[in-house]
Order: sequence, then structure tokens, then C-alpha cells
Amino acid sequence: MKQKNIEVEATVISNNRNNLVVELDNGHELKATLSGNMSRHKIKVDDGSRVLVSISPYSLERGIIKRRLDKVEHSGTGNQKRRKNQKEGLVKKGRTSAKKKR
Repeated sequence: MKQKNIEVEATVISNNRNNLVVELDNGHELKATLSGNMSRHKIKVDDGSRVLVSISPYSLERGIIKRRLDKVEHSGTGNQKRRKNQKEGLVKKGRTSAKKKR
């Protein structure tokens, strides 16, 4: 019978491309990689980030980072940035590209 993976919260200690070292809340350190979904969507994980790590019961020294637990503040989509800049008077209203209307 297949055993279920263990999911624990951890903090990223060092980040070397796809090989990350994370420290679990109980003090253990292990190597972890980003899950395919995080790599596909180019989710960044920096040192000090809180993450959810899935550990196989068969190998307790390796894990997979399933998701990032930190909230990241971003300034929004391109349209939201443009509207904010228009309100502040940094950008003119109207068409921003040099394309001709057809």
C-alpha cells in the first residue's frame, strides 16, 4: 500500500537554481526542488521565503516545494499600472502605441 507524502511548512535557507535548501520548523534541513506547477508559472522563491514542502516517507532528505506561503505585493496587471500612472499624471491618456487605426 502506498504511503501518503508528509506536508510541512519550511523556510528557504539557500537558493541555487533548482536546488534549494530548506529548514523545517523542527530544525531539520533538507534539499528541495520546485514542483512542476511552480516552475511552469515561474513562481520565484527567495531566501527567507516560507514554503509548503511535500516529503516522501521513503526519503526524508529530499522534498518538493508545493507552494509559497508568503504574500507578495505586486502592483497589478499592465492595465492597472497604466491607470494608476494616468491618475498621477505620469502617462497621457489614450492610445499608447504608435499603430495606425484601420
